[in-house]
Amino acid sequence: MKTNQNSNFYIIGGLCGIIGTLNYIIVITLPFSPSITFSFAMSWPILTIIFAFSVYKYFAMYKQTISNQLAFLFTCIAFILVGIMLSIQLVVQTGLEESIINASGVEKDTLILISKSLRLVDLGVDLAWDMFLGVALILLSFVIKRHPKFGLWWSIPLAILALAVVILNLFTFPNPPETMGVIDVGPIIGTFIIIFATRIVYLGIKMKSDSAE
Repeated sequence: MKTNQNSNFYIIGGLCGIIGTLNYIIVITLPFSPSITFSFAMSWPILTIIFAFSVYKYFAMYKQTISNQLAFLFTCIAFILVGIMLSIQLVVQTGLEESIINASGVEKDTLILISKSLRLVDLGVDLAWDMFLGVALILLSFVIKRHPKFGLWWSIPLAILALAVVILNLFTFPNPPETMGVIDVGPIIGTFIIIFATRIVYLGIKMKSDSAE
């Protein structure tokens, strides 16, 4: 019974990882009303934290390690930060957009300056999110390296992507890498997470199938 419960959770957790990441891709590519955009944006960190917990539980079932525990902790912090960042972005954008359109002269210039200043706040949170995410992925690469269902073929690419996030953000500080003409590894990491989450779903289904035999 417990095996079935665990396998169901791995399946659900993996699906949360896939859906959460896809929701973020959708919200940055398609126009929606502010409330729908906010809902999609918030679903990304919320669903990803559920996914992260399922990943933590899956690898803990094989062997509990400090790296696994820290990877989950840093992932939670990272996605809480990105949730805060997105909330700040959307509230500032929605709150000031109409005021800027209706303003004129000095008032309009002042509001634009305020908007740009507030943008620096969410850029700072964005940088913190990238750093915590990078550390979380480095720790996760150590965890999956030892697991028979993953190993070096999964660990090495993840470690490279994680190091790239940390190094590029330090190199372009205080600006995001993509604004400085440097490659943005975010989409690559997103693709990796979708593939990784799909693997977790598959392993959950296989575990459920094996326990039913």
